[in-house]
Amino acid sequence: MPLQPFVMIPGICKVNSDYASGSPQGAANGRMLRGRFIDGDHIRFVAGFPEKIGESWLTGDNCKIQNGQLAGQSLSETALRFKRKLVGEAAPNDDRFPLLAKFLFPQEKLSVQVHPDDAYARSQGSARGKTEMWHVVSAQPGAKIAAGFRESISEQRLRQAALSGEIMDLLEWHEARPGDTFFIPAGTVHAIGAGLVLWEIQQYSDITYRLYDYGRARELHLEHGLHVAHRDVFAARAMAGAVSCEYFSAEKLRLDGAHPHTAVAGELWVVLDGSGTLDGEPVAAGEVLNLTVSGVVSFSGSAEILRVVSH
Repeated sequence: MPLQPFVMIPGICKVNSDYASGSPQGAANGRMLRGRFIDGDHIRFVAGFPEKIGESWLTGDNCKIQNGQLAGQSLSETALRFKRKLVGEAAPNDDRFPLLAKFLFPQEKLSVQVHPDDAYARSQGSARGKTEMWHVVSAQPGAKIAAGFRESISEQRLRQAALSGEIMDLLEWHEARPGDTFFIPAGTVHAIGAGLVLWEIQQYSDITYRLYDYGRARELHLEHGLHVAHRDVFAARAMAGAVSCEYFSAEKLRLDGAHPHTAVAGELWVVLDGSGTLDGEPVAAGEVLNLTVSGVVSFSGSAEILRVVSH
């Protein structure tokens, strides 16, 4: 059976104070959630969950396919079956989709944290590190994210600041506006404020080191974090929404009318706004499409797309 583009059913994670780990605890019907990724409370209502939603995973191993001949199968089952035809030639494993795509709904400030690169992650028994990017879907007035430092600092200064809380003043805080994109490579110390909905693309990794957590009674990982943290100024804001790194590339596209597109394995489309059809299947804002094929697909409609390709 040839692969065809498909839509993923979201997996839902309940809110906690930090979305650095875990996996979806349930999945709601994808049709019910069409276009509903702009308000965590509304997702809670339509999905019938008793708690607010912290994350929605779209390419997790256990996420289900919504449409077509593969409807109901998990992404991991599909990857095992189709291998490189689905995950692409550049994926580190031929039986697992290499990128984790999520919507984040922070209800309060998340911890100040940092992710290791591949080499350090492997030295600690993990398969890979974590480089990621965020696209701002919606933002309340004054919402901010932090990435990197306002000026270069020493390891000793970073240690003291993490212990005292001064780290909050040393970070470079960016106003986050709808449509903004931020690139967060491994080693970048970062934090997410409240009042945001973010679209995140990351290496499929769960490894996170907390440096500061606002006095909450949770484990910090100071020694690991100090070892991997880049202590310099970093320009995280991506111009024109475009990101390119060794793990993925992303660009925003505005599609109007009939639009043929040459797809590649390992390609995702995030529908940020609008609606249309892809090879005759309806698509709407908030949905994630796995194009899966190496060949021409046909979009018709009017939509803003975030196109992501794994490297």
